[in-house]
Amino acid sequence: MAALTFLLIGILGILNLPREFYPNLETPKLVISAPYSTASTKDIRTMVTIPLEDALSSLQGLEGMESISRPGLSLIELKLKWGTDMLFAGIQTRGIIDSIWQGLPSDMKKPVVLAVDPNGQPLMTIGIIPESTALPNLKKIAEREIKTELQQVEGVASTILAGGRDKEVVVKAEASILSGRGLSLEDLANAISGNNLNYPTGTIIEGSKELMVKAKGRAENLKELESIPLKNRETGQYFLLSDLADVNFKLKEQKSYFGIAGSEGVGLILRRRVGENPIKVADRLKVVINSLNKRYEGQFSLVILNDSTIPIRENIRSLTLSLITGMIISFIILFLFTKNLGSALILLVSIPLSLSATLGLLYMINVTLNIMSLGGLTLGIGMLVDNSVVILENLQKNKAISPDEIYNGTIQMARSTLGSTLTSVLIFLPLLFLPGLIGSLYKDLALSISFSLLISFLVSITFTPVGYMFIKTNYICSNNVIRHKKTGWYKNNLKRLLRHPIYIFLLILLAFLPLVISLPSLRINFIAETVQNELNLTIKYPTGTSLAWIKKQDGFLAEKIYSLPEISSVYSRIGAEDEDIFYLSNPEESSSILHITIEYRGDQAALKHKIDIMLSSLSTPFTLESTADPLKRILGLKKQGTWILTAKNPDDLKKRS
Repeated sequence: MAALTFLLIGILGILNLPREFYPNLETPKLVISAPYSTASTKDIRTMVTIPLEDALSSLQGLEGMESISRPGLSLIELKLKWGTDMLFAGIQTRGIIDSIWQGLPSDMKKPVVLAVDPNGQPLMTIGIIPESTALPNLKKIAEREIKTELQQVEGVASTILAGGRDKEVVVKAEASILSGRGLSLEDLANAISGNNLNYPTGTIIEGSKELMVKAKGRAENLKELESIPLKNRETGQYFLLSDLADVNFKLKEQKSYFGIAGSEGVGLILRRRVGENPIKVADRLKVVINSLNKRYEGQFSLVILNDSTIPIRENIRSLTLSLITGMIISFIILFLFTKNLGSALILLVSIPLSLSATLGLLYMINVTLNIMSLGGLTLGIGMLVDNSVVILENLQKNKAISPDEIYNGTIQMARSTLGSTLTSVLIFLPLLFLPGLIGSLYKDLALSISFSLLISFLVSITFTPVGYMFIKTNYICSNNVIRHKKTGWYKNNLKRLLRHPIYIFLLILLAFLPLVISLPSLRINFIAETVQNELNLTIKYPTGTSLAWIKKQDGFLAEKIYSLPEISSVYSRIGAEDEDIFYLSNPEESSSILHITIEYRGDQAALKHKIDIMLSSLSTPFTLESTADPLKRILGLKKQGTWILTAKNPDDLKKRS
């Protein structure tokens, strides 16, 4: 019954445990986005950023603050103390903004508080490749239909659009023609804004229903826009907009570019909600993407360029394989030592029973299946059979046969095995009390080891005696010839060593010799580096370089890189749309920096060497590096050689740099 209970708990955990790369490390950060479209960088800093910073400095639990002032936008990142109630912090931040709102420029939009981490890694990057659809229409469909549909997928937090072209209506009028009709540019602007909108006119009650009535006035095409009337107030004469100005569509100035293997397209960067299972969200997105590809077949196609769940799946698969390998090796060793297949089978079955019940408990306390929790299970797998070995050995020695004898033999060793188990658990218990982000990182490892050891004790006093009773394993007597010879050899050598203690010290020194030799050459890191099958090529063009030139360069470089056999996908970005705070919050970003992301297979060093040779003729400075390790990004560890300079004002900062 106990074994069945452990299995049921395990099935519950295995089916429902969220799978992630690292534990759920929700960094306590808030971002305030304050758009002021008509202001320069200097005005944004003095009129928006500084007043907001002064007011927000009183926020409870504030640990640090960073701000970025760009033309038309102020971004302030608030770093809060670990353990801060994010809901309460968000409410308090909005209250502070409301209290100073009247003191900010009257023509700016109200600042928005976002509970996001600007350094958060996207869940998935999707490229939309045009086939028969023009780029302006493609972006329109992507924004109104595809983005909306992907945003509705359960678990998706945000969908950011990148690249594409927008259309705008341009009304071009000659001042002389307007003045000849007794009109001005202001009259023209007022007529367009006043006649090009839908507005409510009231309600109609029909039975139990109340229907809203809306007057339709917004122009749906150029012809309707050209038909807008203008009146000369002095003469009362009416003119149509088409009589006074040329009305045409024009492509807007491009703010961002997204390239796919050298061809221009539209990109969608998706992020998941905190706490959602990334693998399940990614699987749901893939279903929707397949559906969209069938619907828009022949017009354009959606391609997954980057899927952050791939390394999660691979690492979980690798650790699961390590677990299974550990179980097999444990079985072989146990069989060699016990010389009894029945005993080895009992001990072997006790391992998955302990593991499955542990997974169920981890699910119940909202711990995810990640490299830390799985690493804890892998680390403790060798200790899971210790309690069962002690109980089984005692039953075999006493040659227990009847249920009472088996019960007494189990109780006889239960206290000592419990003490041994609690001692092992106490070793890992301090990890649960580590403060801040480090504590959250190692908590899953400590819990998985502790739970597995405690469950292994329960298995040893429930399943192991029952298994012994059914299999009736025989104890291998100590007078076995081979065992007797081994014992005699050990005794003789031990006596020799005790007569000459110097040999013991020499053996200890010999054991430490490899450590002393290898220690100087060992690399020392705060955390182990995780290999990411992704390279980032960053090319910094001189300020003022036209977007058209950079696009041309990207097309040439990306196509050349994509021709290498190791490359699975290449996509590139320049600039960002106004709503992309994840991009705009990086002070190093500008519209003259080209990012090319390279997904690859195989040896990284060899590929980097190939690309370096390929780019040797490039006169523009570039960097080619691996994607930042997710954990280092979460911990906020800076790249080697990165310095942060501070000063009272921008002029002093320029002098210091």
